[in-house]
Formats: sequence, structure tokens, C-alpha cells
Amino acid sequence: MDIRKITLILLLLCGLGFAASKTKHGADVELTADGAKLILNNNSQTTSFAASASTSESVDYKWPAADGNPSQALITDGSGALSFVDVNAVAGTHKLLSVTHTDAIGIPSGDVVRGSIIYGNSTPKWDELGLGAVNTFLGSDGTDLSYRTAAQVMASLSGSAAAAFDLNGQDLTNGGVLFLTEQAAAEADVAGKGQFWVKDTSPNQPYFTDDTGVDHQLRAAAISQTVTLLAADSTAQKQAKIDAVPRYIPFGITVVFQFETGNTHTETTILSWIGFYGGGIIYIQGNTGEANATALHTTQDTIIDFTTNAVNGIDITICRVNVFVINLKIIIQDVVGLIALASQSCFGRTFFAYNYILGETGSNKTFGVLGNNSFGFIVKETYFSTLRYGITSNQSMGLSYENDDTGTQPVNGLYAYNSGVIGKRSTQPTGSTANEVVEFGGVIR
Repeated sequence: MDIRKITLILLLLCGLGFAASKTKHGADVELTADGAKLILNNNSQTTSFAASASTSESVDYKWPAADGNPSQALITDGSGALSFVDVNAVAGTHKLLSVTHTDAIGIPSGDVVRGSIIYGNSTPKWDELGLGAVNTFLGSDGTDLSYRTAAQVMASLSGSAAAAFDLNGQDLTNGGVLFLTEQAAAEADVAGKGQFWVKDTSPNQPYFTDDTGVDHQLRAAAISQTVTLLAADSTAQKQAKIDAVPRYIPFGITVVFQFETGNTHTETTILSWIGFYGGGIIYIQGNTGEANATALHTTQDTIIDFTTNAVNGIDITICRVNVFVINLKIIIQDVVGLIALASQSCFGRTFFAYNYILGETGSNKTFGVLGNNSFGFIVKETYFSTLRYGITSNQSMGLSYENDDTGTQPVNGLYAYNSGVIGKRSTQPTGSTANEVVEFGGVIR
């Protein structure tokens, strides 16, 4: 009979019932057959213990003297002695994966924070880099990691904060508003390229500069409007209002520059209307409703006083529109060569009417109206006093009619030189020295 069956019978005969009773043995209990198991039963379930089928040596395991703590693990010392130890002791001294993160100096409590990054610091130890602010980007300075602003990223992409950002020939599409910072002048010219930029005037102005360095101000067409020039405005403020009007004034459009009436406007430098074109009309005017507004008179209630400094007065230059300067009293210093009203290099008609023009002290050194390289200028029903020349034409075509002096005459009433022409009609300002002076091919007729 099989020895195992004999042993089981003996156990049963001796009353060793595992399920019904407890039996003590003073010696080893040995299951000697290969693959034999120690089977424990409870709740109709079994737990079994068996030696490995590939066992190559005898092993005696010695259990710990007491139970371990919660979450501890059972380990062997390699000689069969078993003990309970912490998980970290089982895993070894791993710097990053330790449950307490004892080496991560940025998070000594071991708390995990959403978005944080663990990185090696300069100690070197593991450290925590907290999540960056909104719209910042993770980057490197070659030594450490950090979150960087969009401006810092752009500076890196450009090579430096001041360097141009190179799109490598890519088009800008689906963009919104483009904001350009104003500057004093265009950048250095680059062959085959142009520049759009904003000039730092007040208000600022858009420009395009071509690859030969020529600046082109970008302007829309003007609309019919009235621009009020207040007596309280400085000369610079007045000039800024003038310059803010688009230079292109097409046919049918009228722009009125209205000096505040009933006041003296004290100017410190010249007022210029430069480069207007398109066939429209400009009025530069005082009070068009005053007494005798459309006749010779000296009672203009809008006075433009340029006597603070030795400067020219109102200058109309390179215009290809019709310009009317009317109902103003203009005073300038008695300094040789100064000009109260000038039409220079204009190809539209410049019309001066119902004005009163005089020098400051009566030393008679200045020009009243000057046409200089202009296609056509007309002077009508205007008084001249204490000037050197009343009306002058230099390489221009001019017409003078129904003008006069106030009795305090200019030195010369009419002056034509360098092929300048003045046509006369009706009354003219007389001169204390000569009514008319012609030089260098000038003509007065």
C-alpha cells in the first residue's frame, strides 16, 4: 500500500481532524512526495503551499518574531530569515521615485502639484519648477529651464530683442490689426525691399520707403471738411492740423482751413501748405462775413502776426489744387527777404484776395505776395503797406487787379524778374520809389 495512504489512515485513527480539532506535534510534519501540497480549507475555499517544481536546493525559511506594520513587505535576507520592512527599504534609495521625494528640495513635503516639472538643479538635486503664467513658454538658457514671455521668445527667435524678426519668406495671412511703433525715420535701405513704418509726428503718420531711400507718405483722399485753427493753438499745433489732412484732394472736394475769427493769432514760425494735389479746392481764410468782406479793406478781424520771430508767413508750395487765401491781416517783421504770402512751384491757381499785408515797423524790407516758379497766381483787392515789394513775380505768371496801398506805400508796387510776368488790371499799389520794377527778363504789362 502507498505510504501516503497509510500515513493519512494513521492520522485519522489518531483523531487528527484539521477541520474539526486542533492537534499538536512535537516533531516535523513532512510531505515527501514531489509536488505535494499543504492545503488549508475555509468557507469551501482552499489555500495551498507547495515547493517549486524546479527547486534545486533545500531552503529553511524562518518567520519573523512578530507581525509587521501596515504597508510593509515581507523580505528574505538570502539565508532564509524573513522580516517585515518598509517599501522604500525594499525599493532601495531611488532619488526621484521615493514616496517622500526626500531629494526634491523644491517640494520637501512630497506633495504633487499639477503642472509642476521635476528637474535637476545646480546642487545637483532634483527640484521642482512650478507651472508658468498664462501665455508663457518653457525654454532653456543653455543651463536651466524656465518659463519665458512671448517677448523673450521673440527676442530669441530674432537673435536679440532689437534684431529684425525673419519670417524666412513666409506670408502673413489671416491677421488682425497690425500695430506699428512710431519712429523718427526709416531703417537702412535694403535692395529689393521696401519698408512700411510710422513716423513719430503728432499725430503720427504712415510711410512707405522704397529701396532707394525715398520716403512716401501714405495718404487717403481728403473729404470736404473744415479744419479750425484756433488762436489758442500754437504754431506747431496748427501745422499738425494742416499736415493731418490727406494731400490728395480730388476734384469736387473742398477743404477749408478756418482761422478762428475775431482774434490775433501769434505765430512763431512759418505756416506751410505743402504737396496738396488732385484738382480740389483749399480755402485758407479769416472772417468771410465781416464788413466789406469782398472788397478792399483794412478792417480784417482775423490777424496773423508773424512778428515774434524773423520768419516767413503763409507758404503755399508744390500744390496742384486751387488755393484761396482770403480775409486775413498778415504782419511780418521788417527783415530783408521775408515773405508774407508765397506761392511756390504750384501748378494750380493760387488766389490771394481781400487781405491786408504789412511790415511791422515801416522800414520797408520785405515781400508782400511772391509768386515763385508758379504756373499762375492772382492777387485781388488786397492792401499793401510798409513793404519793400508789394507784388513780386519770379519765373511765374501773375495777375494783379484792383489792389492798392494804404498811403504808406511799399518801396516798389510791382516787381517782375527772372522772366516773371505780372499782368495788370484796374488799380495797383504804388511805390514810394517806383510803381514798377522789371529786371532780368521780367515783364509787367
